[in-house]
Amino acid sequence: MKKYIGYLAFDFDCVIATYNRPFKFDDLGTPNYEVIETMEHYSKLGYYILIFTGRVYTPKIEKWLKKYNVPYDGFNVQPKDYSFASKYKPYYEVIMDDKAVNYHYKHNKKTKKEMIKNIDTILNWRKG
Repeated sequence: MKKYIGYLAFDFDCVIATYNRPFKFDDLGTPNYEVIETMEHYSKLGYYILIFTGRVYTPKIEKWLKKYNVPYDGFNVQPKDYSFASKYKPYYEVIMDDKAVNYHYKHNKKTKKEMIKNIDTILNWRKG
């Protein structure tokens, strides 16, 4: 089994690919090359690259990922050496997601006001 030095998770919609509203399952959007090149950088360093999404892995998605040379080791799965982890939350050390608010009780603690502002920004973006 290949050994990885760490685990990174990337969301598909609005991160790896553009996302157009209203949502259409077969509309995969266009590639975000900055993110794909970032994934490639960490893959070459030896990180496990996980793609997570609410989408089901289909031949159309597989073809899209190959067409744009998106490096990944797993799609909506846990790494084999973390099979003990919940199937509902992907295992990662760092996650890149358009709907995330960064928070850590030691390193980047936010006030209630800052957290509400961050969450409201995402909620308002999603409505628009």
